[in-house]
Amino acid sequence: MGDLDLVSKLTDEERRLEEFSLRCISPDDGKYGKDSRKLARYLSAEAEWMGCADLQKIILETRMDFGKAERKHLDELDSIWHKLSPLNMSLIEKEITKHDQLAVIEEIGIFVSEETKALLHPGTTSYDILDTVRSYLFKKAWEEVIRSEVMTSVKKLCELSEK
Repeated sequence: MGDLDLVSKLTDEERRLEEFSLRCISPDDGKYGKDSRKLARYLSAEAEWMGCADLQKIILETRMDFGKAERKHLDELDSIWHKLSPLNMSLIEKEITKHDQLAVIEEIGIFVSEETKALLHPGTTSYDILDTVRSYLFKKAWEEVIRSEVMTSVKKLCELSEK
């Protein structure tokens, strides 16, 4: 696949714009983004990319539990986790793979052995991964951010209705 470190090929301005777009959750983020920062952790493209990588790791852990992978594969993945770049995943998808989950696998593959890389994503479709990640991220957004905001709004509405 050639050199997959596409981030290093960007100018500073291109990198900043790409990083901003990864954290956006709304077309209005340029104006109102500060108010939605708490949700970006769950609803942004950046969160989705890392969620997909996280799920690949969980699948590898499960394969290990069933004797289809070894501890060394998981240890290898753990040792490189901090190096993964959602920005590079996005660029790999746009410019090379034209496929989101293949981009995740290629990004992980930059840092792990071919043996470990070959154990990722088997027996799943891209929608298995993406649907699972999105539902998990939406659930976490509800639990950790949205629910309290909704409850506060409902309480205020109840107070207003009693006046």
